[in-house]
Amino acid sequence: MNLGDAPQTRKYIKENFIKLVEKIMASIDEVEDAKLLPKLFEEYEFDYKDYSESESGSNKLINMIESVLLNAEDNLKNDKKGNITDIDGANEIYDEIAAIENELSKELFPDVAFNCNFGIEIDEAYWAEIIDENKMKQWKSESDDYRNNSYYKNESILDSFNEDLAIDDLFVKSD
Repeated sequence: MNLGDAPQTRKYIKENFIKLVEKIMASIDEVEDAKLLPKLFEEYEFDYKDYSESESGSNKLINMIESVLLNAEDNLKNDKKGNITDIDGANEIYDEIAAIENELSKELFPDVAFNCNFGIEIDEAYWAEIIDENKMKQWKSESDDYRNNSYYKNESILDSFNEDLAIDDLFVKSD
């Protein structure tokens, strides 16, 4: 439905815009949704710059960015933790989160030198445990592959091994 066809709805949204948009902001946890916020202000003819520079608006935006970053951290951890075998791999996740933070800061605070610590940092104890688990899985997998290698299951190779020759080789005199 196009809101142009529902003038009462559009009027209600305009009259209650800040309250409605702040409810929407409280539920946003995806990067792309957060980046649409300035366009929403533009669509309903509200000054995004004034809102983002107000104390209340700035705090709401910061809370939204924090929610987005925490969600991104959870998603990246879940997607990549099974493949992390060293701390550099874990650091790459936090580099991605920093890039998202930078992108959102530029999009949502375009006219302000924005610097905020969202407290999303690498949990070294968590990652040490994940790395150990992944290394153990990798070692077990390699060990299983080694044991299951068809070369060692080939009975003709094992049958052709002459035990007597091996014993003789142990006791051969050197000239």
